[in-house]
Amino acid sequence: IASALRVATRSGDTATIRAKTHVLISVAGAIGAISLQHDAEALNRAAHEGRAEGFAAEGEAIDRALSELIGFVSAR
Repeated sequence: IASALRVATRSGDTATIRAKTHVLISVAGAIGAISLQHDAEALNRAAHEGRAEGFAAEGEAIDRALSELIGFVSAR
């Protein structure tokens, strides 16, 4: 999901952004990764509203949140 979102945010592919963030919102919510869920919701909203200027910042926030989550899970 992360690499697909990186490509989609760079190219402005709103359909892919919406699809991938939809999955990420669900998964993050299910595992209690609230920060990641909120970041994915923000990017999803930006894609629905066509606000391409928000894609890069929200995509970077998702990358950070995913990295933190992977680090947390790996340490267990």
